[in-house]
Amino acid sequence: MSRRRPAIAIPRPATRALTFGGGGFELPPDLQQVAVQRLGTVTWALFGVTLVVLLLANTVPHALDLPLAIIEGERARNPSRIVALVLSLATALLLRSSRLSVRHKLGLGEAYIVLMTFLISLNDFAVPMDPDAVMTGIPQACPIIIFGPLLVPAHPRRALLVAVAAATGIPAAAGVMALFGMPTTGLPLLLRVAVPGYICAALAWFGARVIHGLSTDIQRARQMGSYELVERIGRGGMGEVWRARHALLARPAAIKLIRPEGLASVGPSADAMLDQFRREAEATAALRSPHTVELYDFGLTDDGTFYYAMELLDGHDLERLVEIDGPLPPERAIHLLLGACHSLGEAHAQGLVHRDIKPANLFAARIGLDHDVLKVLDFGLVRQHRVTAAAIDVDLPSDAEGMTTIKGTPATMAPEQVMGRGDIDGRADIYALGCVAFWLLTGQDLFFASMEAQLLFAHLQAEPEAPSARSGRALPPELDALVLACLQKDPDHRPATVAELAAMLRAVPLAEPWTEARAAAWWAEHTADGAAGAAGAAGGTTARTREDDEVDPLAATGYSA
Repeated sequence: MSRRRPAIAIPRPATRALTFGGGGFELPPDLQQVAVQRLGTVTWALFGVTLVVLLLANTVPHALDLPLAIIEGERARNPSRIVALVLSLATALLLRSSRLSVRHKLGLGEAYIVLMTFLISLNDFAVPMDPDAVMTGIPQACPIIIFGPLLVPAHPRRALLVAVAAATGIPAAAGVMALFGMPTTGLPLLLRVAVPGYICAALAWFGARVIHGLSTDIQRARQMGSYELVERIGRGGMGEVWRARHALLARPAAIKLIRPEGLASVGPSADAMLDQFRREAEATAALRSPHTVELYDFGLTDDGTFYYAMELLDGHDLERLVEIDGPLPPERAIHLLLGACHSLGEAHAQGLVHRDIKPANLFAARIGLDHDVLKVLDFGLVRQHRVTAAAIDVDLPSDAEGMTTIKGTPATMAPEQVMGRGDIDGRADIYALGCVAFWLLTGQDLFFASMEAQLLFAHLQAEPEAPSARSGRALPPELDALVLACLQKDPDHRPATVAELAAMLRAVPLAEPWTEARAAAWWAEHTADGAAGAAGAAGGTTARTREDDEVDPLAATGYSA
């Protein structure tokens, strides 16, 4: 059964039923969250302002011995202020609740705007106004009406309905005061107070149209072929990774992209960077191993943004996996390494060398009912190992001082890669797998150094320790010997192929195997207590970039760019 099918570019339908804040259009989820956060900030601010006003209004007039009419007027306003105080506090707390969806929170924000406008107007009408007075300024509720669409973005029609409802709160407040027998103002002055509210509602509608247009532009800018960008899950100096969805299919995806402005920042090497992205996409698409991250689509947008869509993984890279729970049991480390061998075996059979194998580029995922499914990521440095001199020049460009730039991750770089040799083959990846195995079994890097040059020199000269000697725990001697065999300086002394390495891994005697049941139990435990919760929230991409990684500019994402 074929795993990979070419992505079919199906035109995006002209109309789409979307809801946001209860009506009409949808902002991307990350901007929705920003709107909720902004709304929460405003509700807390209004809570604080109302509390301060309530305290001052009930203390300052007495302290200054102001006229009794002023004191009585402030007392008359207390009920509306107390209700506004409680409303602001309740809304702020509900906006922080994880039980409410973003849509419901934004709907709550619309109700808050209408009710606050009414309460502020009640506060205005609590003290009778002189019908013959000349009105100056605007009602106190008007700023909330105008800025409502900024707090709760919605379709212009819905925003207008909310604004009109809020503006109607001004005359409604006067009516309520009259209904309860409170002295209120005459009709002429009431109209002069109410009309500005409806003018503000018209201004709010205009603002909602502007926001709606901007949201449409954002959605168009975030359209990558048949995919729509939903939420950014990683960012670097030149590239980004987004959680995305297909325009018609329910399948989620991760979109890796590099924008024109990112290319401009790297100057003359922009073409080489684009070539690296194209090469990574083509190399990944050519591989069919279930242990290689699956590529769905790639291309170039009209604005010059290069992108490709791949499967969205739920889990942790091996760097994070060890950080969560410490060094792995030998049987689990072997299980994950066998998955890497399967992926690299296919790549090597096609003459491709990954050249950047490291814990952050190996991902333990949950896929369907399967746990601890190893996925190999980031084929950005892949090269044919039968290269020409011209190809070597592309791989190892000289900088202005004539120094050669070595591409790769120093913590897991094979000696021949450090030396810049042009005949690098799959045994360089085997050396890197030895470094990964050392990390999995000890929770430490193979070599330590304060400077990158010292680390590279250690790969050339220093003798590695056995994992059991470093970790201080008992490991199968055969596993110790296997890791040290992978870490031989001379490629001829390492396992010749990853198939041979896989056979050696399977031959290691283990006290008990790593089973699907044990893997499922581990994931259930670490998901329930929150250790893996961030993975689900971010689509599973929680890997961190090492500081010594020259190639991978992205942090906080399992998909480097």
